[in-house]
Amino acid sequence: MSDKTFSKDSADSVPLFEGHNYHGWYKQFKSHCRGIGAHMALNPRPTPPVDAAGIPVAQNAAQRAALVKLQELWDEHDNKAFSALMKACYQDPKTRKLTETEDFEQALPLLNRLRERYLSDVERQTGAAWSQFFNFSAQPTESGMDLV
Repeated sequence: MSDKTFSKDSADSVPLFEGHNYHGWYKQFKSHCRGIGAHMALNPRPTPPVDAAGIPVAQNAAQRAALVKLQELWDEHDNKAFSALMKACYQDPKTRKLTETEDFEQALPLLNRLRERYLSDVERQTGAAWSQFFNFSAQPTESGMDLV
């Protein structure tokens, strides 16, 4: 692995963002978040339950207290994940500009924006490669071995 793949800020190296390899980078980032105790921030912040009509469900004091504790834990995880994500995005000029020009305050919206921007490129490239593969055909004078 190259020196540019991980930051050198600490022993807990952050995988630097790779726009051309979003899937691989995201797996490494998820693993990093587990390692630093920030994995909860990769999911939405816990909210009070609502019924099918969107009306809040009544909770007793213990349920409310448990939700508040869970939200506080999620906030701690988000602080760690957001910091790591900002470090991961810093060296790539496009992602650095994205993080500096938009007002992200939590890790998940920034991750969603990166996924929206870079996953579509990866999917587009993969789709084009598959399309080219399936449309590939031999010339009338080529044998199978010549084609390969």
